[in-house]
Amino acid sequence: MRAQVSLEYLVLSAVALGLLSISVMALSEIKSSAASNAELLRFRSSAVSLANAMNEVCALGDGNGREVSLSTALSVTSEDVGSGDFGDGSEFGAGSGDGFVARFVGVGGNASIVRKSLCGIGAADELEGLVYVENEDGMITVRGR
Repeated sequence: MRAQVSLEYLVLSAVALGLLSISVMALSEIKSSAASNAELLRFRSSAVSLANAMNEVCALGDGNGREVSLSTALSVTSEDVGSGDFGDGSEFGAGSGDGFVARFVGVGGNASIVRKSLCGIGAADELEGLVYVENEDGMITVRGR
């Protein structure tokens, strides 16, 4: 009788440990997913802030500048779209028309955003932290501080 009770406790303990290990694995997956989503949100926030500063500086004219704080590293490339299509049709694209397209890419290439700009944009690699956006003769330049 005692052996049967011990065996039942042993089986219950094994089931409890199995359920606990499954729970721990699920929680670690949730944590990993949350960290990845947080990084994506930081990238999107930085890219949109930088794009808005670029458009402001473009609209204000030659010689104007703004400082922008980026919460994650990114790079910027630009292309003249003239009256053609708008790159990859990103949700941030604003249709076709004269102007330029700025493509913001997260370091590692894991995320990108495309925004329209009326001014040309000088390419910039590995921007992070505090950056300065300046309009120099109708061309937007971005450099680290």
